[in-house]
Amino acid sequence: MSTEKIIDSLFDNNLEAFRNQVHTSLYVKAGEYMNSAKQVVAGGMFNPPQEVQEELKGNQKKLDLATPKGKLTAADFAALRKKG
Repeated sequence: MSTEKIIDSLFDNNLEAFRNQVHTSLYVKAGEYMNSAKQVVAGGMFNPPQEVQEELKGNQKKLDLATPKGKLTAADFAALRKKG
């Protein structure tokens, strides 16, 4: 909906046409916004963040008993329970 048509209907004192044109324009803009928001959300869902690679720090190395080495997993805690 063009801005000119909306303004013309206001100046023509056609309030019903003005209301309808503004209403239609708002729905169009709201739809565009929703489509944009859907794309942002879908992008996050289908492109999950990459796993962070970091080293074990301090005494965490003492907990790393099972493979894979350098990463604490459930297997490490199972080995600790067996050890203790």
